[in-house]
Amino acid sequence: MASAPKKQVGDYAKRDPAFVLVTNDPTSGGRGEVSFVAGYAYKKDSTVSVAIGAQTFELFTDADKAWTQGPEDDRAMVAAMVNGAGMVVKGVSARGTETTDTYSLIGFTATKKAIDTTCPR
Repeated sequence: MASAPKKQVGDYAKRDPAFVLVTNDPTSGGRGEVSFVAGYAYKKDSTVSVAIGAQTFELFTDADKAWTQGPEDDRAMVAAMVNGAGMVVKGVSARGTETTDTYSLIGFTATKKAIDTTCPR
């Protein structure tokens, strides 16, 4: 499943679409893998901060994408997304531009259930 931010803040002239993905991979059995596409190249060796309610997650970056550190973090982030109403994602572009993207989590639980049913293990 994919979702675009409801609000984007940053001092940039041009930016490609940004979105979050939560995927199930039937070939590996991976469920609920979280990743972000920024719409720009992240600063080399930078991290992305994701805040959901009182929880904060740190993701690693490569080119224009960010991922959690692994399956345990994916599970924790998905649980926070199920229980949260919104998510704030902060990153820094290769040019040094700080961005803040705000996502709604309304409807996340129903959509997650749908992909879990459609893509069983």
